[in-house]
Amino acid sequence: MNTTPSPTTPDLFGAPPPQETIGRDVRPLVLLVVVLLIIGIAVQEWVVAHRASGLLAVAQHRALVIAESRTETVSGWLAHWRDVSEPIRNNPQLRLFATEVQQRDARDSAVQEQLPYIQAALDDFVRQSGLGAAYLLAENGGAVLAAAGSPALTDPQREAARALFPEGRERILPLREGPNKALVFDLLWPVHAVQARSTEAARQTEAVLLITLPGVLLTDLLAPGKLLESVERLYLLQPSRVKADQNV
Repeated sequence: MNTTPSPTTPDLFGAPPPQETIGRDVRPLVLLVVVLLIIGIAVQEWVVAHRASGLLAVAQHRALVIAESRTETVSGWLAHWRDVSEPIRNNPQLRLFATEVQQRDARDSAVQEQLPYIQAALDDFVRQSGLGAAYLLAENGGAVLAAAGSPALTDPQREAARALFPEGRERILPLREGPNKALVFDLLWPVHAVQARSTEAARQTEAVLLITLPGVLLTDLLAPGKLLESVERLYLLQPSRVKADQNV
């Protein structure tokens, strides 16, 4: 006997659902999956952006702290050299010598008598301080005295000395290449009269003390392992037409 159900005879479990019904049932599920996927991607991007923003803020804060620390370090280092130069700048004999040079002439007999003592004092100062050079400059920018071994003055050094007389303030010149191609820079201070009848006269500049420092003294101070991390690199840059950067 043939027991195969006819096409019109329903199955024991009921007739299969039409294809239209299956499509309508699946669409909400697919839509839900797509929405969840979009939300997941958006959340992931937000988390990445939030973390990147946090890392950037941390990096900016660290850079600011480092910059402030470096500024304080360099300022303290320059203050150290101000203190180092103070004994020679305020040496009564040197100040008297500078006043007489300003009022008379470097070739005057009274000035020439003091010259050996002042020369010896300047040479000792350079030797004990480890400087590259030192000069005592007159108002015209010429060298009244130069420590032993000091190279010839450059035009920018002379110009800076002339400019300091009316200003009366210490100056730091930009980094430059020295005679051996190494970076150096100059510090200039006014030398005042040893005796003055008024406050204004006491502030008057009688001569300029110029010292030259090797740039390596500064780069060694900021070298990795001291204030920098071992993976950091140091560049000395300045707003100048002359390139004067040194990598550590």
